[in-house]
Amino acid sequence: YEILYAIKENYATADSALTDSPDFEGFVRSLTKDMYTGTTVSVKTETFTEPRRALFDAAMRNEKPGFAVMEDRDDGYGEKTYSFTVKSDWSVREGETTLTPTKTEGGYSVYTCKKQLTETENTMRFTSTKVTVTAATELTAADFTNGTVTPTVTLTADGQKISLGAVNDVDKTEQSFALVGKAVSGVQTDTKYMILHIAYEGTDMPTLTLNGKFAGSRIATTLANCKLNSGDNTITIDLGQRDLSELGALEKLTVAFYRASNESSIAAHELTLKSIVVYAK
Repeated sequence: YEILYAIKENYATADSALTDSPDFEGFVRSLTKDMYTGTTVSVKTETFTEPRRALFDAAMRNEKPGFAVMEDRDDGYGEKTYSFTVKSDWSVREGETTLTPTKTEGGYSVYTCKKQLTETENTMRFTSTKVTVTAATELTAADFTNGTVTPTVTLTADGQKISLGAVNDVDKTEQSFALVGKAVSGVQTDTKYMILHIAYEGTDMPTLTLNGKFAGSRIATTLANCKLNSGDNTITIDLGQRDLSELGALEKLTVAFYRASNESSIAAHELTLKSIVVYAK
């Protein structure tokens, strides 16, 4: 009952924005249609097990504010129809294909998907997220700060080319600069992933370390270590396993190359930051 009530509240939010009300009662009927024959209640365990599983699946799909399942229907001939609403600034994809909403109204978009279940494999999974893409060309000098070295940042057609001078001071163990401001502003307490697209022109495959300083912490945390290949690199920082409700928003992301124990210096490095992509939960 409590799960159904919570889902109904989500329907009500979309209902206030759309002319055609989401059919919550129809959704409930789709769950319970096999439980009754007239006024007779089925006593088979599986009659309740399947609707309960469908209810839990729907609850997870409705968990994110702005996403509500409007319809979950089988036509009796093996064709499933799903209709759902999302906030209009979200995009919906099926595999690599971006879908077109059937209607957009009051800050919400409605999507309808039909699937023929007579195919060999029938797997449907709904996930919802909001993605923010920041092209590096949108960043300014204010979004880059000094670390142990002063970065030389040059705007190119691909992004921001960052040149780091060699470190010959034996007392310095790292060669680093930091991303701040707009470069990290997308990482808030609901962030799941942060992805950096970086191009590297060298062939030495150096190890790049990313350290994050969060608003709720006094110290920086190592978020990723990876080897840079020559050409394009995709670096994914998984923040979904961290308690960002306590850590807070990301204030600074330090990008560092560390001196190897058998080396007396750190060579100069040059890389191009192309974009920063943030996935919300």
